[in-house]
Amino acid sequence: MAKAAMYLRVSMEQDDKNSFDAQRSKILEVARANGDEIVDSDQDDGESGKSGDRAGFLRLLRKIKNGELKVSKLYVFKFSRFMRNLDESSFFKMLLESYGVTVVSAMEPIPDDGPMGRFFQKVIALVDELSSDITGMHVLAGMEEIARKKYWTGGPPPFGYRLIEIPDRDNPVGKNGPVLRGDLIPHETQAQIVRRIFELSVSTGLGGGRIYAILCAEAGGPVLGSNGAPLGARGVNVILRKTIYKGLFIYNSHGMKLVYNEDGGSERRMRNSRYAKHEEKWVQVQNEAWRLISDELWEAAQRSRKANYRAEFGQGPAKANYLLTGLFVCGACGKSVGGHFQQNADGSNRYHYYRCRESVGGKVCLNRAKVRGIPLETALLAKVEADLFSENFFDDLIEEIIRLHAAEEAGKPDRSAYEKRLAELSAEILRLTELALQAPDVREIGSCIRRKEEERKDIEARLAAVPAPAKPLNCAALLETVRLKLGKTRDLLKSKSDMAEMRMELRKWIEAIRLDPDGRVWVKWNGAAIFEFLELQPASEPGEGEPPPPGSDITRRP
Repeated sequence: MAKAAMYLRVSMEQDDKNSFDAQRSKILEVARANGDEIVDSDQDDGESGKSGDRAGFLRLLRKIKNGELKVSKLYVFKFSRFMRNLDESSFFKMLLESYGVTVVSAMEPIPDDGPMGRFFQKVIALVDELSSDITGMHVLAGMEEIARKKYWTGGPPPFGYRLIEIPDRDNPVGKNGPVLRGDLIPHETQAQIVRRIFELSVSTGLGGGRIYAILCAEAGGPVLGSNGAPLGARGVNVILRKTIYKGLFIYNSHGMKLVYNEDGGSERRMRNSRYAKHEEKWVQVQNEAWRLISDELWEAAQRSRKANYRAEFGQGPAKANYLLTGLFVCGACGKSVGGHFQQNADGSNRYHYYRCRESVGGKVCLNRAKVRGIPLETALLAKVEADLFSENFFDDLIEEIIRLHAAEEAGKPDRSAYEKRLAELSAEILRLTELALQAPDVREIGSCIRRKEEERKDIEARLAAVPAPAKPLNCAALLETVRLKLGKTRDLLKSKSDMAEMRMELRKWIEAIRLDPDGRVWVKWNGAAIFEFLELQPASEPGEGEPPPPGSDITRRP
């Protein structure tokens, strides 16, 4: 009796013939008929079969891979319950076969395990994938029509609303009676919070974090979202972006697509990724019954949000473009150290600092050290400039260039031997040609000339492949060129006009920077074997502040 596992999946509310109980009963019946024993099972409820990114399926696969579950067969109700994507189906079947496990369909027995059996399995997978795609198209078209008729298309209601069911206005009748549709009505308590958020955004010009702090102070405690968790800065910013609060419902603005999973440690080959669709695919419906704020208040809030956007700072404050981004690592966990920006509410004491990204927001790293940006960047640029324009640097650089030039010339093949042989062959061909003019029988001389001509062509080809000797180095001109280029580098680093170009220049001199938990900074210069300690000047006193980043004209912290 062979040992086997069982996998069950339903993608939505299905009729009895596809329920978990129906699948389980049929699989057990077929397994008993085949003389197999089901020793383990897992299932996924409400999951799509387009990819293997399913918790129950991955749990079962992980057990088989780790040797916790030793089976020779994996039973499914239908191959469509296993996968509805030909590429994913083929991949995971081959993966399971490498572990000695065969996928068996209870409803689609394929007796031949050879080429014909594999062919029919692929045909079934293609039909399942086509069926899934067509069903998806019909569902999307139906949901778009529901949105156009001003009904809620499904899912939890946005913050500020309650979901109710109402009879369809066209009075259709289903098998369970009149068809019901979803509709939204204001949740008075939450609706007041939404209006207050927009009012605070316009009147104060603050970002989500500070608006949330004001809400909590006014409420005397944390303001909770629809899920019972604190609304937080992110929740406030999401509310400020939603057009539904001015009565404009947008459906089908985003979709899901399969992408290759880049996590090498995961069993998932592909995963679902959310993406934004082109505006022409959107379904936009104005529903005044869902309006909570006026168009004027909405537009004013968007202007306030735009004013809080940091120019040339990536995609907002969280992705600010700091000089040492990508060069800085944590001495505790080895992960990236990122830049952060801080200032008081009145715009004073503006400064930025660097801190391990894995220590922010309750993450795992215990390195809580911070280093102020201006002293660190000033010390690094001063060290680079001092090295660039020291006399020893220029002497060492010219000496290294001369050494490399000499080594390159020494490594080239010798052209003189080829040139000497070419001269000899030319003279021999000329002498033989003169003899041929005087000799009565030129056949033997002609054959000799042809051999010499072939050898000359071969030597010419070899000579052409040998690089010509370089011109002698003009050290004075070379030194002036180096000084000019390094002067441009110094001007760029001092101007701080282009953060990306500055970072590229620094990468030529700095391999890595490390921030230890004790706050000390170590630098590994390019070509150096070890990190060396970097001495920093004390930061400015609180309240002095520093100039804003390049291109930034903000006076408020988002």
